[in-house]
Amino acid sequence: MKKFIIFVSVGVSIAGVATAQSIPTLNPPVMLEGPYGMRSALASKTDVNNGTLTDAIVGAASVNMTADPSLVACPVGSCPPLTDPKLAYAAIQQYTASQKDQNWELGAVFGMLDQTGAGTGEANDDTPGAKMGAYIGLMQTANGGPGWALNTNIVRNMVPGGPNSITGYPGAGNEGAPGAMNNYSSTIGYELDVSNFDKDSNGLPPSYPFVVGEYITTTSTFSSYAGIHFGIGQGQTVAAWHNGILFTSPNSAGGRVIADNTIADYSNSDIGWHTSGQHATASFFDESSGGKYGAWFTGTKSIEDIDISTGTLVGIGINGTRGGAGIHLNVGVSSGASNSGISDTGSHGNGQSYDDQSTSAVGIKAEGTYSYAAFSAQQANTKIALAAGENQEVCFSDSDRCVTYDGNTLVYSAGTTRLFAIDNSGNLSIKGSLTQNGNP
Repeated sequence: MKKFIIFVSVGVSIAGVATAQSIPTLNPPVMLEGPYGMRSALASKTDVNNGTLTDAIVGAASVNMTADPSLVACPVGSCPPLTDPKLAYAAIQQYTASQKDQNWELGAVFGMLDQTGAGTGEANDDTPGAKMGAYIGLMQTANGGPGWALNTNIVRNMVPGGPNSITGYPGAGNEGAPGAMNNYSSTIGYELDVSNFDKDSNGLPPSYPFVVGEYITTTSTFSSYAGIHFGIGQGQTVAAWHNGILFTSPNSAGGRVIADNTIADYSNSDIGWHTSGQHATASFFDESSGGKYGAWFTGTKSIEDIDISTGTLVGIGINGTRGGAGIHLNVGVSSGASNSGISDTGSHGNGQSYDDQSTSAVGIKAEGTYSYAAFSAQQANTKIALAAGENQEVCFSDSDRCVTYDGNTLVYSAGTTRLFAIDNSGNLSIKGSLTQNGNP
C-alpha cells in the first residue's frame, strides 16, 4: 500500500465509509455529505484500487487538522433539530453505523506503540519520555463557559431521530419499549482496561512499578470540589444506580478482584469516611463472612475510636447468635496510667447507665483480677448502692449463703436452712444461740 498525506479543510465531517460508488473520482476534491448537510473535503489522492477508498489504509508523516467549530453538531443522545436556537457546533465529526453481527465494530481507533523513552524518568505520570494513546485537552479562559475535557454518552434503548428525550430536550430521540433489548446486550458507559504482564505492583517507584487503573491528579492554585462526583439528570424519577461503586466477587479460577484493601485511605483529610445522606437502612452495612472482624480499629486517636453523637433511639445495637460475646474488651494501659473498660459520663434522666434485658445465666459476671473490688459504689452520688427486689437473693460463697427479703422479713440462710430473720417490726429470730459481748 502506498502512503498518502491527508489534507483536511477547515470544518471537517466524516460520515460513514467512502466507496467507489460515492466517489467515482477524487480529482478535484470531492465533498462528502453528512448529517444536516455537513460536508468534508479530502484532497486529491489515488490508491491501489484505482481511486477508491474502500478498505484503504492511508499513511502520512503528519496529519494536521485545524478547524473552527462551524459544523452543526449532532451529539448522540442529544441531537437537536436545525430549528433549535441552541444548536451545538463542532470542528470535526465522525459517524458510522454498525454492519456486523459477530464482529466488534469501533467508531474510531487511536493507537500508539510505545517503544522509546525507557529510563528517562522515574515515576508516575509526568516523567520524561511518557507516551499517550490519545490526548484530549480543553483550556478555559476568563471569558470561557462551562467546560468538559471529555464527555462520553451512551444511551440504552433509544430510537434515534425522535422529537424528545426523557428530559424533554428536543431531537434527542424517543425511548424504546421497556425491556425490548436482549439481556446479553450490555451497556457500559466507560471501560478502562489495564493489563500488567510485567511484575507485581504493590507500592511506588523505585521499589515497584507505578500501575493504577485510573490516576486523578491536579496542578491547581485552589482546591476543587470532588475527585469523583455522582449526579442525576433533571427530571429523572428513579434511582440512577443500584450500587454507586461495585466490586465483584472472585472468579472461577481463584483470582481476586482486590487482594489487600478494597478501599485504602492513606490521606491526611479531616474525616476519612463521611456519610450525611438519608440512608433508609444503614450508613454502613457489613454482611461479609469468613473474615476476622466486621470492623477493625488500630492506631492511636486523640479522643476515641468510635464517637456516637446522635439522637438515635439506641446508640449501638448488637443482634444475632454468637458462640462468644456480644462485646469483648481487651484493653490495656500505658505505664502509670489508668482507664476504664467502659466509661459512661452521660446523663440518662430516669433511665439506666446499663440496662440488661437479656435471657442469660448471669447478668454481669466478674472473674478478672481486681486490685481493689469487683464492684464499687463508694463515690456514687446515690442513696442506694444496690437494689434487689422482693424474694430476690443476695448470695455469697457460690450461692450457698444468701440474704433475701419477702416484703416483711429479712432472712439470712445457709442453703435451705434459715439462720437469721428480722421482720419489719424489729422482731429478731436466730436458729442458734445468742452470745453477748462475745468474739465473733
